[in-house]
Amino acid sequence: MKRPFIVAHRGFRGLYPESTIPCFEAALQLPVDAIEFDLHPTKDGEIVVSHDDSVERCSNGTGLIREKTFAELRALDFGAWKDPKFAGEKIPTFQELLDCVQRIRPDIFLCCELKEDDTYCAQRALDMLKAAGRLHNCSIISFHPAMLEFANAYESDLQIHGFLQFPGERGSHVPVEKLDDYYKILRRAGMPYAKATVENVKFLHDRGINVDVWEPNTPEELQHCMEVGVDYITTARPDIICHADNRC
Repeated sequence: MKRPFIVAHRGFRGLYPESTIPCFEAALQLPVDAIEFDLHPTKDGEIVVSHDDSVERCSNGTGLIREKTFAELRALDFGAWKDPKFAGEKIPTFQELLDCVQRIRPDIFLCCELKEDDTYCAQRALDMLKAAGRLHNCSIISFHPAMLEFANAYESDLQIHGFLQFPGERGSHVPVEKLDDYYKILRRAGMPYAKATVENVKFLHDRGINVDVWEPNTPEELQHCMEVGVDYITTARPDIICHADNRC
């Protein structure tokens, strides 16, 4: 079995407040191959890192990120929800994350997810990746096919990462007649761990698409993923998965 490409999901979110700088710093200290993160625009045009489009789950605030100014977001506590010892952690900008990566592991692969169907955010993110010299050491991920098409038009050899479409479930909602064109631009596709079957992996491999799964967090789950032929492991416990893969 081939060795998997290990991705720290939203940083080291199993033990740290996800998508904060300490969470990414901890992930970057591990022998992972990549970090994954999600981007949103603020009301005043800043690009910030957060999985959710609202702040309720991971802060002491309420409301949508895109409806708040950066100053309003920066006033919120994004750490205490995880553990009181993280109280006071702030939502990071994308530039702060890029600076963190440059400081600790400048060559690490970046998995950059565009969470919203927003060309402004996509353009800013791509421009920032280009300015940082990272366009060819990253993947662009989105559940929004239009954002993947936008990224592919921006740079045709970008690693475009979409999602397998399961009937009646969350996925990239592409009309059936456009599915073939959609799969043609994908270099990678993601699916939840529960969908990692031999059949689903083969479906993508037959189309020349590598397979990423989220979130296997135990040695047993890693073993299953390797047995069915998964290429990328996106995990909340990169410490456990790296140890199971004999990296540390």
